[in-house]
Amino acid sequence: MGVPRLTRLLRPYATESQSLRGTSVVVDGPAFCYHAYHICLSARWKARNQFEAAISYAEVGRVAIAWLDALRLSGVSIRHIYFDGYLPASKYETRISRIVKHTDKLLSYHTAYPITPYSAAPAHQDGNFVEVIGRHSVPDRLTKLPPVPFLVPAILECLKTSVAYKDITKVVPGEADVYCAESIRDATGIVLTGDSDLLVHNIGRESSVLFFGDIERDTDDQLEGLRALVYCPTRIATRLGLPDLYALAFELTSDITVSFPQLLERAKSLATSVGSSDKYEDFQNEYVGMTSPMPRDESGILGVLFSMDPRISEYVLQFPYIAKIAGYDLQFDSASTSHVFLPFLFDNPIRTNAWEISRSVRQLAYGLVNLVVPAGESKCTVFEHKRQQSKSGGRELQILDPSKLLDACEALLTILNEMSAKLPDCSQEEIWQAVGVYQDVDWHISNSKEVLGSLVRHQVLMLEDKQNQNLSWDILQYSAQLDGSYYSFRILKQITLLTTSLKPDLPPLILTLNQRLQSLPPIEVVKSFSHIVPTIKMIKQKGMAKVAHEVFGVALVEVSAKPQMSRRDAKRKRKADRAHSGLANSDQKASNPFDVLSIE
Repeated sequence: MGVPRLTRLLRPYATESQSLRGTSVVVDGPAFCYHAYHICLSARWKARNQFEAAISYAEVGRVAIAWLDALRLSGVSIRHIYFDGYLPASKYETRISRIVKHTDKLLSYHTAYPITPYSAAPAHQDGNFVEVIGRHSVPDRLTKLPPVPFLVPAILECLKTSVAYKDITKVVPGEADVYCAESIRDATGIVLTGDSDLLVHNIGRESSVLFFGDIERDTDDQLEGLRALVYCPTRIATRLGLPDLYALAFELTSDITVSFPQLLERAKSLATSVGSSDKYEDFQNEYVGMTSPMPRDESGILGVLFSMDPRISEYVLQFPYIAKIAGYDLQFDSASTSHVFLPFLFDNPIRTNAWEISRSVRQLAYGLVNLVVPAGESKCTVFEHKRQQSKSGGRELQILDPSKLLDACEALLTILNEMSAKLPDCSQEEIWQAVGVYQDVDWHISNSKEVLGSLVRHQVLMLEDKQNQNLSWDILQYSAQLDGSYYSFRILKQITLLTTSLKPDLPPLILTLNQRLQSLPPIEVVKSFSHIVPTIKMIKQKGMAKVAHEVFGVALVEVSAKPQMSRRDAKRKRKADRAHSGLANSDQKASNPFDVLSIE
């Protein structure tokens, strides 16, 4: 989150704007992702909200590549791009606070727009980008909510498939900023970031920090060079009469209301005091962390591990056996709790969290790790963090017992095969969407609730004759469920690949599942908000809902024509639909091979 006000206060002490030609840089990956996202948002300044801005993962990936290309073409050497692969326990409270803040934003948005979150908008044409270099102004109305959920893994995936950047892009077994700092501590260079924390880290006497938004075209360079304001923390500290910037940053985090002269006096007093408080020492320790030497990848396992999405990597690195392979020294406590911080989905905050319908897939994924680690490291539960209004410990999930893992794999393969067989005209991408449709049917009927997919398809049908297509929160919820389903399978795919790489002699069912999961498409195919209505129409046209009900074992009752009736008649019709949907009639439910996954 950075140190509040630090960059603004130190800006007068930065080096005058200078040419970047011939410089060597490392890039703070997570901060870079948010910068690329804001570049995209700045091109949508006419949009009324983030939903209507409709930033796609494919677009933000291309913007990220274009930005890096602009750096290279201007004579800048990009040494490394680092992504967090494991965040320490000291960051736990900060991360919980961020989730609560995101939840508050979503709740506030829901309060402001309780009926419809946004209007259906035509898909934006890809490629209509603003100039990627320079400052980018984004209206406040487009930052009312967090960025798109899979922003970081989408750009990471784009970089890892790029010929120019795949070898320098690394998911590290620790914090990205620590690796950025250490990589330029001994070999002088510049770290590119959007996070003021890098000003506090020990990056060496001659190395510097440069913020993404300060980079601009160099009009004096005929070769289309770049220039920027550069911060050298050591020189800035010397000018301020401080040995370093730790004390100043600490005082800022303690009190952001006092004037700069007062802060400076307090910092000088703290820096020269003989003894310091435990709180200050803990603060310093966050910025003096050392990285572990990266081991040689003779088996190819590290290639799999360091290509994982950061939040998936973080889960598996909570097992000391895997952490040791990655070169990370993790002290294991058999009573320790594993935590997974899931991407924040834009769902209906007064409904069950959209991650819930795909919970069983993640339970399977988490359980597979127990098959490859020593028995003493196996875990029974994991705590997931998603939408939450308080600083709770997260939602505890039971991890599948090893004796049930094969049954769960077989059940999942059965569902995948049945859906594929009954939808021969669907592409692989569409099959995975169809499985998400199945999960919606499974969860809602199993919990005696109206199937959300049926409700939103009815709502979309009602929209067709309306000029202003205002979408409901139910439609947004359904979109979030499909996104959560996709990403849950992505978690399963990456963990299954890792476990089969660590232990190639796992049972054939797991190897088959691993092979089947390879058809899961990249994140860039996940639709933007502008595609929700076309996606729901496609689900109906392809017969996915009908097939999902067949596989589950109940009949699909759905509106087949546009209703033309009064509000009173419409209300009666909805009651009748519910009465005939079979939700409360357990006799209609056939044997469901997915039941084995429904732990809890």
